Amino acid sequence: MKFYDAHIHFFPQSTSDDIRRIFAFLEGIGLAGFDALVFIEYPRDIATILKMIPAGYHKQINLKTFNKQMNLFTLLNQSSHLKIIPYLDARFIEKDIEQKIKRYRDMGVKGLKLLYVPEEDEVHKIAGMQEAFGRTVKQSERITAMLIESAASYGKTI
Repeated sequence: MKFYDAHIHFFPQSTSDDIRRIFAFLEGIGLAGFDALVFIEYPRDIATILKMIPAGYHKQINLKTFNKQMNLFTLLNQSSHLKIIPYLDARFIEKDIEQKIKRYRDMGVKGLKLLYVPEEDEVHKIAGMQEAFGRTVKQSERITAMLIESAASYGKTI
């Protein structure tokens, strides 16, 4: 039986050779593919990033981790057999939404991942949009709606 994982938070920290070995291992255990949640856009302030990421991941997260995603599509193409579908993690997008969604779609992004946390989430230890970005709940709702509308305008893929 082939398995298809819903998603993997993709933070490349290895060389291309290591990533090819990891992909070969995943193929070997029966994984047929996965959605790779990628951060193409993010603040340059690690404190803001960490406010919007569950505390359990903080040890693996730093600006270097995010900056390594620049050749993301090259990395995702390291496997010839896994079906890897890049999804845009849009939690940090606030402005120029329509233009950005179009640009990221043109780059090869096929879907949109939203994280709507307007206020602190004590279970996952996420500060929330209000604290991280200094915006009201209504402003967060408006931005989230614009992200959904922009992505939906492209039909099955953003």
